[in-house]
Amino acid sequence: MKIEVVSTGTPPTQGLWVSNHLSYLDVMVLASVSPTTFLSKAEVKSWPIVGWFVDFAGTLYIRRESKRDLVRLQTAFTEVWDQGSLLTLFPEGTTTNGEECLPFHPSLLQPACQQGQSVTPVHLRYECRGGDVSEDVHFWRDMTFLPHLMRLLCVANIRAEVRMGIPRETRGQDRKKLAATLHQDVESLKQEATRNDAFRSL
Repeated sequence: MKIEVVSTGTPPTQGLWVSNHLSYLDVMVLASVSPTTFLSKAEVKSWPIVGWFVDFAGTLYIRRESKRDLVRLQTAFTEVWDQGSLLTLFPEGTTTNGEECLPFHPSLLQPACQQGQSVTPVHLRYECRGGDVSEDVHFWRDMTFLPHLMRLLCVANIRAEVRMGIPRETRGQDRKKLAATLHQDVESLKQEATRNDAFRSL
């Protein structure tokens, strides 16, 4: 995919990783930095190409409108953590163009709070040459997959930055307060990335 990945900070090996969400590329980029199990919305499983990839990677799926799914996932999360593995989710619940990080949904943080799993915030951003990053790399609004993929494959070079923050301890914490704190952490990482001279336009 011609993606250069630049990472800053120490990648976690277990617990929970929470990130802003810009594109289906986020899965490949984060997986290149640290082995992890992802949580994805259920409809991604039916997408061409990407659906096969994320399913093959052992992704967990959620129907956000189903409270029963949230209960089921608590058990699935526990199984991942019992194996000493890292779990990654995108608590915005959707992708954006990167200009604004949407509020984090707190419900999926509850298992981490109950089990005292540390949570590491991470901020993603992309730059590209030979294309428009907002239209050809970010996958958001009402974009459809195959036309976007065709545009993406025409982009000459893509650079992804993965900027990791300090892990947060969760045991006994209120999930809503934790969601707000992690959102602030990701916003702070975004500001750091903006000031980072090492990540210049291609």
